[in-house]
Amino acid sequence: SSEYAQYIYDLSAKKVMTGNGDKFNPGGEVTRTAAVKTLGKWLVNVHGYEVPADWNTKARFNDVAVDAKDEELVKYAALLKDLGIFTGNEAGNLNAKNTLNREQMAKVVVEAYSVIEGVKVVDLVADFESSLKDLSSVSAGNVDYVKVFEKYGITTVDTFNPKGKMQRQHFAKFLSIAINSEALAKDTAELADPVVAALTAVEKAVAA
Repeated sequence: SSEYAQYIYDLSAKKVMTGNGDKFNPGGEVTRTAAVKTLGKWLVNVHGYEVPADWNTKARFNDVAVDAKDEELVKYAALLKDLGIFTGNEAGNLNAKNTLNREQMAKVVVEAYSVIEGVKVVDLVADFESSLKDLSSVSAGNVDYVKVFEKYGITTVDTFNPKGKMQRQHFAKFLSIAINSEALAKDTAELADPVVAALTAVEKAVAA
């Protein structure tokens, strides 16, 4: 829908999220494969990360063979595993064909952002009081990730529906807002280096 068009265009322009052929399939569910490729492209195409040199000789997940037909998946899965963004389940599987639910999506987006900025973004919500009506149904390990989404307006609903399946248009919206959030960027910079952040703020004020 037009509500999501700007986010889809934004990610498309950044070469982060692309369609299947010339169709974006906005209502389609986000598989773990799609999430790995999207976040991998964010790291590589926007931030200059490089796919590990041994991506095609050392398997990162038991169910992603190095010679799998989907070469893009193998490359980006290796990168995200090495960075700790996608860790796999207890059996060491990526379960690439499974769909991603909303709370899992919050986790991987915030983890990727944390890697890029070199800080633990979840530290920003230590004292944040959530007003989500269904926070209690979020898995304990994902609560802080969902709180980051709420605090920075990446999600604006009062019911997050954490176990709901993720649609491609929603994923595009969440990721685009996170990437472009000035508040999140500012707070993350302060977390990384309070002194530098304070000086930058002073310089900006003086310049203004």
